[in-house]
Amino acid sequence: MTVRLLVVSQYWEPAELAGGARSTGRAVAALAGPVDTWVVSGDRDVGDAGPWPTPVACSGGAGAWVDRGAARVLYQRWDRGAGARVARAVDEIAPDVIYLPSLFAPGSLAVLWRRALGAIRPTVVVAPEGELHPGALAHHRGRKRAVVALLRASGLAGRLRWRAVDVQEAAHIRAAVGRRARIDLAPDLHDPPTPVTTGLRDLPPKHPGRARVVFVGTVVPKKGLHRALELLWPSRHQIDLDIYGPVVDDAEWARCRSVLDRCEPDVAWAAHGPIAHDEVGPLLAAADLCILPTLGENYGYVIAEALDAGCPVLTSDQTPWIGLADDGCGWDLPLEPTAAWRDAVAQVIGWDDDRRRAARRAARERAERAHRAAEADVGAWRALIDGAARAAWRR
Repeated sequence: MTVRLLVVSQYWEPAELAGGARSTGRAVAALAGPVDTWVVSGDRDVGDAGPWPTPVACSGGAGAWVDRGAARVLYQRWDRGAGARVARAVDEIAPDVIYLPSLFAPGSLAVLWRRALGAIRPTVVVAPEGELHPGALAHHRGRKRAVVALLRASGLAGRLRWRAVDVQEAAHIRAAVGRRARIDLAPDLHDPPTPVTTGLRDLPPKHPGRARVVFVGTVVPKKGLHRALELLWPSRHQIDLDIYGPVVDDAEWARCRSVLDRCEPDVAWAAHGPIAHDEVGPLLAAADLCILPTLGENYGYVIAEALDAGCPVLTSDQTPWIGLADDGCGWDLPLEPTAAWRDAVAQVIGWDDDRRRAARRAARERAERAHRAAEADVGAWRALIDGAARAAWRR
């Protein structure tokens, strides 16, 4: 029997800056056939002040479903009337399963409160996408704790199904919403390997004494750009640093600018703003190191993309990408002490061309192993959606 799946997501393609939406999109594509998917999404990308032009997202006219890949998508603004529009979509589609790739997004809250009141009957699967990691909960904690407290007090947390990428995220979910939470493990799916134009032979030779470092991510406290800038400060004359990503948190960007503004004019640091997704691979392939001192990631899309591109990674130990040093393709370090981070940067600065080539080969080998594990991960997604649908059919 075909499963009818409704995804309610703050972002969807053509959005390029929302990693969670890309992850869900890959899963929807992998499940196509046995699963019919509809998506209610926002009408803009991360950080955009206004919606996309009508021909981009709403070619069928306002309120129309648009065929986009493996799903039909309804684009809308997340305003005061959005919750009612989500409810109408549920009535129209009559899904077996509603999937929420966020706990705190506006559309998710609209579904959850209606589910708590009994106005929505399908099985609801919530994927917090790292939002219940302690580091993520520390920001805007009042609003987040209020939502979690209401879920627990109403008993709704135990009536939902939860999706975690691994056992660590499952532990974070249980710590936040209660030990009785029903959790399915379904890892994020990789994008297919994307050929990049820069290979081992295309880069200029690497000489000890200088390195090109890149940060790719939204400018929010969780991603750790300010921390990266402070870590790199002692080596600022030996580094070319390029920063890519939208400014989502103005206060965090002000902290970053306070570091950048202290730099001498000859320091080669540049902030480029948002970047199209198809440009990420080539820029990572041309770098010596991708830095991401994140407070926590349930997956870490830029890490996967960096390894695909043959770019070693320096990140925290709060992501699934562990053992990078053992594989020779980077480091996954505790956030403290910072001395270990600076030692890693110093190593990259000191690499000669042969050492950089070895690290790039090791990065691609690590990425290839992750791609080979993808089929088992697709099976976990099938089990998640099938199990949720069967629970709905039994009611």
